[in-house]
Amino acid sequence: MIDIKGLDKAEVLFVLYNCAITKENDFYARMSDEEASDFISFAYSFSNVDKSKVVISIGSFYNKVLNVNLTGDEFDPTSYNKHNGENMAQIAIDSIRW
Repeated sequence: MIDIKGLDKAEVLFVLYNCAITKENDFYARMSDEEASDFISFAYSFSNVDKSKVVISIGSFYNKVLNVNLTGDEFDPTSYNKHNGENMAQIAIDSIRW
């Protein structure tokens, strides 16, 4: 499991997406921080409850396989790493923490 407690979910999505490999070799497929923020805000907009109870589970997203559940304070990187390279999820998250 990778700890994301205290990290902005939009920033987590931003780095995971931008570190992921595209399915169609489109090396220029990038997500802006604004797009990531809009996506997370959109997910939260469907709920009148506490944000911690909103499920944010992302499979394939704009030609990249993420397969992550960002709902809580940690996520399982197994599937992300399977599609994007060994330990890539941790490398992406570490880039936020530095």
